[in-house]
Amino acid sequence: MTVPVSPVNGNPTGGGLTDLAVDDVSGVVTGSVTGVTDPDSDTLSFTSNPISAGGGNVDVFGDGSFTYNPTAEQRQRAAALGAPFAVTHDSLTISVSDGHGGSTAITIVVPVPPEADEPPTGVAAG
Repeated sequence: MTVPVSPVNGNPTGGGLTDLAVDDVSGVVTGSVTGVTDPDSDTLSFTSNPISAGGGNVDVFGDGSFTYNPTAEQRQRAAALGAPFAVTHDSLTISVSDGHGGSTAITIVVPVPPEADEPPTGVAAG
């Protein structure tokens, strides 16, 4: 009697955050998920909900890099004096899949850059 044995697919593991950059003018935050490995050496793909937990826009690319763009309302709330951590930060979840049913989710906390005060545009008449 021969019993076929199907190989077990392992889930991707690990994951960290590198190259986090914040543009204080536009509010855009960029970074990369790194350190994710697959025990089967499968090719990994990265995806995310296009809206963060706090309502910002999220784009995730095939190499694990991402762009986060908070809303104007988020940036206004983050600019409030004494704004709590839950207001000055947002979270997004990036799903990593190996294409064979194995996956993992990585939650990343990113800063919400406060909206900058508008610089003066003219000289006051005297």
